[in-house]
Amino acid sequence: MPGWPWDPYVLLKNGWPAGLLFGEFVTYDPDLSLQEIAGQPTWEFADARQATVIYGGRDLRRVYGLQATYAPYELEGRLTFIGKRGGRYVLVYDGRQVGPAFDDVTIAYCCEIMLYSAAGGEGRYRFWGERDGQRYVVEVAAAP
Repeated sequence: MPGWPWDPYVLLKNGWPAGLLFGEFVTYDPDLSLQEIAGQPTWEFADARQATVIYGGRDLRRVYGLQATYAPYELEGRLTFIGKRGGRYVLVYDGRQVGPAFDDVTIAYCCEIMLYSAAGGEGRYRFWGERDGQRYVVEVAAAP
């Protein structure tokens, strides 16, 4: 459709739509990842206008009243991600905010800066955050 800059992206489950988002491919494909977390299909999607995670067919922005959701990961069998509310960023683990809010969290999908973006791996979840002018490297891990 001429003049319509966004393409439809559809998440299907057993051939039926489980999520529909419209995005624009500029520097990177907004369809970032599809993985299973705690037994649920988990779709990360982000472009210049929106960032969200569809978890089990539900948009986590709506579930938790957030402006944006980023970087889903399974930690100890529970969903972990970064959420943005009121311009501040929080770590959400198993549906609850864990730790303090941050003024900024590094979220990137392109180029060298993505090396510092929020992400999980090897049983740990890491991100760079800033609060009150101080920079922090935060790592959350399962108890031994």
